[in-house]
Amino acid sequence: MTKAALLLAGTAAAVIVSASAGASLHIARALITPAGERPERIRILAADDATVTLHADEDTLSPGVFSLY
Repeated sequence: MTKAALLLAGTAAAVIVSASAGASLHIARALITPAGERPERIRILAADDATVTLHADEDTLSPGVFSLY
């Protein structure tokens, strides 16, 4: 292979890797970042260093581990 062919192949590989990384970053941000402001329907009754007490409703009585932000 000539030097020009190796340079072209290396450049093409770098472009492909960069495009793949950019696409991966875009998809990851779309999946992880919340879609924007949502109206908060859950009432917080009390909070301290270890616990948060929420009003009992359909959302708060669902089993699972959730986060507040």
